[in-house]
Amino acid sequence: MKNKIKKLRKKLYNRIPLFGNSIRRKAVQSVGIPGDKSELEFLIEAADANDSGTVDIAAGLLGSLESKDLTDSLCEHYLRNGSKVIAEVIKKADYRHSAVGPRCMIYVLLHQFEEYIALDFEFQNLKPEYQAADEKLKERIRNAIQKSGDSRLLGLFRAARRTKLAADLTGQEASILIDVHKRNRQWEEILKLLFFLSPDMLLKAIMVLKASGWKPAGEQENELLKEATAIAESVPEKTVHPVDKKYFIGKTFYAWLEKGSSKEWQAKPETELLNLLEKGTPPEAVTAFAALSGKRKLTDAEIERVNNHPHWMVRLAGVAMIPQQPELYFENYKPSVSGAELWVEPLGTGLMEPTGLRAVRFTPDSLTKLQNIMTKLQQNRSEKLPLAKLLESLAKYNLRHAVEIDAKMTVSIDETAIEIEG
Repeated sequence: MKNKIKKLRKKLYNRIPLFGNSIRRKAVQSVGIPGDKSELEFLIEAADANDSGTVDIAAGLLGSLESKDLTDSLCEHYLRNGSKVIAEVIKKADYRHSAVGPRCMIYVLLHQFEEYIALDFEFQNLKPEYQAADEKLKERIRNAIQKSGDSRLLGLFRAARRTKLAADLTGQEASILIDVHKRNRQWEEILKLLFFLSPDMLLKAIMVLKASGWKPAGEQENELLKEATAIAESVPEKTVHPVDKKYFIGKTFYAWLEKGSSKEWQAKPETELLNLLEKGTPPEAVTAFAALSGKRKLTDAEIERVNNHPHWMVRLAGVAMIPQQPELYFENYKPSVSGAELWVEPLGTGLMEPTGLRAVRFTPDSLTKLQNIMTKLQQNRSEKLPLAKLLESLAKYNLRHAVEIDAKMTVSIDETAIEIEG
């Protein structure tokens, strides 16, 4: 079966002129109604093809599943990844996950609110599922509920305020804070935040300040904002958005990481995963690392173990998945195997994405290392270079104390209509 799917996958991704679409469609049609998970996964891939004919065939077959296990797997794929095609398949075929919690989430995401309310009137199933979900799924659920305008769902929300270190803000929290300051015309507060924001939110904050027309009273602050605005305007729009890991670390390596989220690996005890991380083959260690990351937040000691793992593939997994300080990027993943640079060279594309990069965190040593990275980006004419320049500029202002910044600054976050109460 594996060999059959492997051959079909080659046909699915063929690039033969004129006949390519026909080859893809025949390959997908030959699978028929999937009878096992490998066939299901192949059809899910086909449903994401650029060829609408291939997509239609795959969607038709996915809409005819006869196995409850495969129906559950399709629903779980949709919860993890989201897909308009898969959403339509689930809705049209009226697939319902066998577990109540996932079923509730799918009803909400597909805007089937009558079905959801009938199943979970007091929200006792959706709340724990929401709390256990990753941030992307939480955001999708929030957006679906907020767009619904259904007053019956107001009981899911609560108002809350909490205090957090500015340097630890997530992208979502930073975005909320910027919007709040913008509504209240608190431009100076947004200026202070620049030193604590990840690159994507940094660009948003600078553009908000530019649109406001506000000018700081202090000479140094005014120079800082002018310089930051000029650099931000040179950042290509597409650089702002996160890079798909599948693109910049390769499909084979990505498959090892993805395997960690499977039921088989998520069911493994943590002791077994930690043992595989330390003593397993590189594919096993990478998958064990991904599985462990999916279960809970890694401890500092575990992150250290990954960053200093004897095999470069595991260190590469750490670079791909853990927010890192910039000095790790061109040091900790260096392969010692001939040809291995083919695996890691594309990482330059995703270099400036991690949320761990904040201007306030730079030391003189890490700033020097960032500047060394910038030399490589310049040589490669990378579109990431302006983002690096932006971080460099802010870090310089901070390190020479040209602008007074408290590295331990805290912020209050108003979470009204953001978190579902637990």
